[in-house]
Amino acid sequence: GIAVFVAGVGIVTSGIPFDPHTEAVPGAAGNGPALDPFISINAQISGDQPVDLFKVQTSDPQYWRLYTLDQFDGEEWRSSDPDGSVSGQTVTVPTVLPQPPGYAPPPDTGTRAFTFRIITDDWGSTHALPMAQTPEAISAGDLGDVTWDPGRGQAFVDGLDAGVEYGITSRIVVPTPEQLDQVVNLTSLQYRDWTDLPGDEVLDPQIGEIAKDWSAGATSDYEKVLAIQQHFHSEGFRYSTDVDVDDSADALLAFLTQTKAGFCQQYATAMAVLVRELGIPARIA
Repeated sequence: GIAVFVAGVGIVTSGIPFDPHTEAVPGAAGNGPALDPFISINAQISGDQPVDLFKVQTSDPQYWRLYTLDQFDGEEWRSSDPDGSVSGQTVTVPTVLPQPPGYAPPPDTGTRAFTFRIITDDWGSTHALPMAQTPEAISAGDLGDVTWDPGRGQAFVDGLDAGVEYGITSRIVVPTPEQLDQVVNLTSLQYRDWTDLPGDEVLDPQIGEIAKDWSAGATSDYEKVLAIQQHFHSEGFRYSTDVDVDDSADALLAFLTQTKAGFCQQYATAMAVLVRELGIPARIA
């Protein structure tokens, strides 16, 4: 129902899928499937036919990531830098990707090779490349110049057409509970604004109380995150793709206290907000 990953640096990332049947984002080509980089607590799954977007050749299947969303307005998550123009830097493929300061993955991790082939033109005028975490290099491909944002681990290109192929080398980081329990100093100064939330006039104060209640007794940041995640596996919560849309400002609170039913968008939104309520950096991926 919900996929939550705590990266090696301690940032909580909640995984959600994109609906290829939504209306095209501004600049998208054609009238076919397009990706909507906004995630709403009110969203529903529409359409019943899957649409193939890209294919990956690899011996190590992973979750594929396109966007990281870091701003929450009370209903929707969106990216503060959707095309990398603020924090990105231009690199020419093939290249080893620059990493953020202090990048030091656990010594027992390894790298994997992934070959991506795009099979649809409906990506929009500027788009993030599908990748596996944590990308360290882009090898031969038809990409040319790429905008790379090391803080987000995202690469952007001007247009993404069917038939384009490129290779990614990613370091697959699956930290142990012991490693996660040692992560400290998860401050907004180090992780940008990934602890920001709307004020009480937008976000009901009860949500902060729920975060504290669910994590009561936990001492480390990892224990707090784990306690919240485990709570979604109890207390009557259930996975469902058939949920009523609640357009009120209290949709998140209603999900946490009343309906307790939803799919990955509801769970990911709630998880990230509750973690931020505790002052721990979180984002949607």
